[in-house]
Amino acid sequence: MKENNRRLAFLFSFIFCLAVLFLINTDNVRAVDNKLATNAIYVAPGAIGAGTYENPMDFETALLKVEKGQTIYMLEGTYSYVKTITIKKDNSGEADNYKTLSAYPGAKVVIDFSAQACDSGNRGIILDADYWHVYGITISGAGDNGMLLAGNHNIIEMCVFENNQDTGLQLSRNNSSDSIEDWPSYNYILNCTSRNNHDPDGEDADGFAPKLTCGEGNVFDGCMAYNNVDDGWDCYAKTATGPIGKITIINCIAFRNGQTEDGTFTVDSDGNGFKLGGSGVGTPHTVINCLAFENKNCGFVDNNNPTALTLINCTAFNNNLSGKKYNFNVYRCKDANCINLISYSSAGAKDTFQNTFANYVLYYNKNWFKVDSYIALDSKNSSMCGNQVSSGLKASDFIATESPAIGTDFHTLWRNEDGSLNTQGFAMISESSEYANFATDGKVAGARFGSGKVEYFTPENVGIIKEAAIAGVAPELEATTPDETTTAPEETEKPVETTTSQENESTSADNKDVTDDNNGGNKALLVVVIVSVVAVVAVVAIRMAFLKKSSK
Repeated sequence: MKENNRRLAFLFSFIFCLAVLFLINTDNVRAVDNKLATNAIYVAPGAIGAGTYENPMDFETALLKVEKGQTIYMLEGTYSYVKTITIKKDNSGEADNYKTLSAYPGAKVVIDFSAQACDSGNRGIILDADYWHVYGITISGAGDNGMLLAGNHNIIEMCVFENNQDTGLQLSRNNSSDSIEDWPSYNYILNCTSRNNHDPDGEDADGFAPKLTCGEGNVFDGCMAYNNVDDGWDCYAKTATGPIGKITIINCIAFRNGQTEDGTFTVDSDGNGFKLGGSGVGTPHTVINCLAFENKNCGFVDNNNPTALTLINCTAFNNNLSGKKYNFNVYRCKDANCINLISYSSAGAKDTFQNTFANYVLYYNKNWFKVDSYIALDSKNSSMCGNQVSSGLKASDFIATESPAIGTDFHTLWRNEDGSLNTQGFAMISESSEYANFATDGKVAGARFGSGKVEYFTPENVGIIKEAAIAGVAPELEATTPDETTTAPEETEKPVETTTSQENESTSADNKDVTDDNNGGNKALLVVVIVSVVAVVAVVAIRMAFLKKSSK
């Protein structure tokens, strides 16, 4: 009898183990199925396959095969190349059918061009096509620009440009014969980072450079440029090619430019945070809700741009590390509008200005000035510097004044889950400060970066803010909610059905995976129930057979 019980126990254990193994195997099959996006091409380093998840193809072949509305997923790894990769104009998508190049969700993808020699012709990627969405990729080590963006209506999102031997991301024409109508226009650069780019001479490599031959309607939103050997943003223009298109820079941060991540300054670098012109050639650029700190020279500089600039809710914090420049240097552009600005320096970096300002705290000639109303200022005229105040801004007026150490991965540290920027209180006016309600909208002046986009201004609000400042009233702004995201301008907006961000893709962790997890969990529960019932029936049947045999 005991022997029979032992056999029954063994049999029950065996059946239970089979059930567990079946459950685990079913879950694994479901996970693999989740990774297979409809109609996507998969690529991997060194691959030569057909382009499926299990058998990926090589990256360059996929670029030639991808169709309008289709996605290329780059699986995790380092893709190393010596020659420039060019996506030509005839490889464009369409307004309602973007071509998408995306890191596979959760994958770390690096396109490495470090084998390239330093040469102006050795760019990493040239995107000459239109209607592409590039998402979540790092481009590193190119002999010149990490990426030259020469097409139109493209979206570059959550990408990193680092350690290139010239500017990380440049917007300029690819062909010297292209006229202004053909210059890159209506591109949307969203939540990207450009860092530690440096040329051998230490004077040319910027973070982002929409310059020289850059068209209309280009927008930078939620981007960071730091530790680039020259400028964070360079919007330079020159007489030979004429004015560039208007650039909008919103919710962005430029810091520690003019030095690389090893802390080394270069003699010939400009080292500005936001350089907004050049050569006396004018374009009315707009900068909203931006922060510049610890740059070698100026935080914000017109750079001899004679046309009306717009700066709203910007903070210049401890710039002028060289000791020769300014936090804000806005005096050569005419009829500029500078509203809700904060200038602070523990070392006394001064400002220079000759324009119309409102709600501005500034430092000039060893004195603090406060500007409450919309008036013309001129730092060359002591009677036109605003109202002098005794103390001005103090460290205690900010939530935090200590910046993270050089070498910090800010792309990870200072980004929210949705990719938007969050300085964790650094250089932001505290609600307990006397300047907490100083802005024209009755809130804190200067740049605002937090856990969501509630207070982020949009380009559409610029006119409202200007009119309210002139009238001396609070503007009625439509701020986004924490659950909303800042979207591209209408010209560059990508249809939801072709977006590869993780909210909308068919393999999204937030959509399909959640649904499949629920379905998979229900299926797994059903399997357990069925197997358990079978096991119980089998045990009962065997037990009855043994009892019948024993009774004989």
